[in-house]
Amino acid sequence: MKDESNESNESNESNGINVKADLAPVLTATPTGIKYIFNLLFGKKHVEAERMLKLADAQNTVDVKKILSGEATYDHSSQQLITTGTPSSQLLISERIRSEEVSNLIECSVQAAAYIEESKGSDEVGEVDGLEDFVNRWKSEAKLISSEAAQAIWGRVLAQEVNLPGSISLRTLDVIKNVSKVEASDFNEICKYVVFDKVVPDNTLGAPISNEVFSSVRDAGLIANFTPGMYRSSTWPKTQLSISDASELKVLYVQCGDLFVFIDEDGLSSSKLDAPSFCYWELTSAGRELYKVVRMNMVVEIGDVLKVLYKKDNDFLKLAKYTRYTSVEKRMVDTDSIKEVPAS
Repeated sequence: MKDESNESNESNESNGINVKADLAPVLTATPTGIKYIFNLLFGKKHVEAERMLKLADAQNTVDVKKILSGEATYDHSSQQLITTGTPSSQLLISERIRSEEVSNLIECSVQAAAYIEESKGSDEVGEVDGLEDFVNRWKSEAKLISSEAAQAIWGRVLAQEVNLPGSISLRTLDVIKNVSKVEASDFNEICKYVVFDKVVPDNTLGAPISNEVFSSVRDAGLIANFTPGMYRSSTWPKTQLSISDASELKVLYVQCGDLFVFIDEDGLSSSKLDAPSFCYWELTSAGRELYKVVRMNMVVEIGDVLKVLYKKDNDFLKLAKYTRYTSVEKRMVDTDSIKEVPAS
């Protein structure tokens, strides 16, 4: 005997409708975020949005079946199914496209709600300069996003802009909408190597980042240029590190994600080694903005950082140590958890 619920779901998928099985756990986990996002997207139509959310639940397959079969159409203004006679092909296509767009928009919105800051989500939606324009552009693109991975990105992009208005430009939305699945995967891979939130080191060895990956990210408009053999380079910048005993240590350092890798300037000098440097490719403005979105839940490991800082003559790394930032924005590091860099 066939499982009727499975048969129904298979029918929906074969017709291009991807209906989430159960959103209840997500809604329970992020109730304030969901409320904020739907108020932001639909305003006074929040009740209607809740209705659309229920339609996205596979338990409501009866209504979906009626729409797909042409027995009824869904009237958004009245939130009612309207029984029809013999539907026209144009009407069927229109309703199918509308259902897909509503489903996609809801999925992206749920992804956004999970990243809305609690203090923001608990407030009423207020007037923020530029946010309305951003949300309107976001909606026009998000409704076309059907893959789960892409929906996660678009959700985080909206959350980033809500949490920090002005951090994502409309131009960046134009770039992101044209990024392919492969390009997105390649960019996600290089993000764990980004230093100072704006450049990607290249040790010129072709590993761990290959020329193909660099070319892919360049073609996506996320790094400004890539021409092997024509590199820009930079020495490690200098700063002063306040140790727990109140003494100041002069160091050369690299920031990668929340990692702080450094070398004592005096130790480097006594070893008669030159200041370390690295070749790099610069992220575009869209690349920098998207990187901040990816960085939200990215864990950077010291081993990965060393891979892109490594060169044939890497004696300076024997002097390096590392710790983590307690606040990247405030440039504060944990001086109580300093460790030796592992041997390569």
